[in-house]
Amino acid sequence: MKILLINPSSKIFDSYIDRTDYYNKKHLFTASMPPMGLLYLDAILDDSGYKTMIIDHSATGISLNSMLKKIKNFDPEIIGISVLSNSSQTSNKIARSIKKLNPNIKIVYGNCHATIWGKRILKNYPFVDYCVKGEGEYTFLKLLDAIEHNKSMENIDGLVYRNNGHIVENKDAPLIEELDKLPFPNREKLNIEYSWDFGGFKFAQGRFSTILSSRGCPFKCIYCMNSLLARHKWRSRSIENIIEELLLLEEMKYKEIFFLDDNFTLKRNRVIEINERIKKEKIDIVFSARGRVDQNSGNMFKSMVEKGNFKYISFGVESGSQKILDYYNKMITPQQAYDTLKLARKAGFDFIMANFMVGAPYESLSDIYQTLKFVLTADISWPVITIVQAVPGTKMWVDLQKIKSLNIDKYWETGVPVIDLNINGYTREILNKLIIETYSRFTSFRRFKFLFNEFLTSLKSSYKLKKVINLLRNLNLLKGIYSEIADGMSA
Repeated sequence: MKILLINPSSKIFDSYIDRTDYYNKKHLFTASMPPMGLLYLDAILDDSGYKTMIIDHSATGISLNSMLKKIKNFDPEIIGISVLSNSSQTSNKIARSIKKLNPNIKIVYGNCHATIWGKRILKNYPFVDYCVKGEGEYTFLKLLDAIEHNKSMENIDGLVYRNNGHIVENKDAPLIEELDKLPFPNREKLNIEYSWDFGGFKFAQGRFSTILSSRGCPFKCIYCMNSLLARHKWRSRSIENIIEELLLLEEMKYKEIFFLDDNFTLKRNRVIEINERIKKEKIDIVFSARGRVDQNSGNMFKSMVEKGNFKYISFGVESGSQKILDYYNKMITPQQAYDTLKLARKAGFDFIMANFMVGAPYESLSDIYQTLKFVLTADISWPVITIVQAVPGTKMWVDLQKIKSLNIDKYWETGVPVIDLNINGYTREILNKLIIETYSRFTSFRRFKFLFNEFLTSLKSSYKLKKVINLLRNLNLLKGIYSEIADGMSA
């Protein structure tokens, strides 16, 4: 049996015009990274004897016409599509076209959107045959077995399907506890050189990929879908298993690896042990990761830099207002964020990024000014400022639904920027203007100090020197992308 897996883009392109060149050169925040969920699924299918193929539409932006040609040539019996709220419309366009091409192909939706809206998807879209909820590797495998051997689907946990005209939603599948049993993803299957571009800046200087050393998150931020899917539970691979994959990646000539974990720094001793093993094995790879500002051990940061060869770290600060942080249930303070960013700089990270959101429900302009002031005064290399999105399934979404501020029938497929619900007392135009002005001030008033400090520290780091040179080359692009930053992230 042949299985095709698709990672759809969040952008809908003309069906018959290949806009790959535009997509690669102009799309702001491409952040092109391998679709690890599909790669894990592919590895399990491959181990089970299925012939598979992956199309990463999100990374390549190929036209629908080109995609259909690939599908026709491969001639799969089953197609699995990884669907998020921001890619649901693209997914529907692809799936509908596939059914027109060959009505016998079974189409399976998975990932967050299918988990939340499985029954609604099957009710509204006859071109979708099944939805897989949650961590879908083993559910998908059981589904294939049932289709291939004409078995009943009533005992396949995590599956939504049709049975004699009725839509049936089975109970949730258990989380995968023993992550070491999962086969390593075959990144070569994609035949794509991922670039990790961000707003015109190319962060990765060598062959780049990602890795997951853990799954899940124990925290309960109201805007986040990922921790909800993992039922607020964190699970880790063993150190031996992680190092084995890193050694394999080194052998395959990868030079930069981003730990894609939602919570890489959750367990300090675990991180330190990973760093010790990286140094012991003399793994010649540059690493990056994300962290929380309340996981701010100086010893851990120092170990990451000096032993683990971590050059880049990103933190989810989200807001400079304690009121808004409490609303998000972030369980941090602005002062913690300031202190952690300084600690990370002191530890020697070459590049420190911080993420912020503005426009939360009932967030005042005063709250937003506190966040933007934080952006301009904190010790960071680059800020990412986005407009708050109410994502289906999150607590924020449910709360807005309860107070009747949100029309589910209108937004269930895509989610909605909170600013578009007209509950904040100011407009999207005002919010966009504030974001644009903040980026402008960050790269002008702080430009000399920022670049001078970055250049001085880069003299001791060839990795960072390349980054700074790239930044200098791209500064002339900033004026043109300010408005894209605001409009693109709020669209």
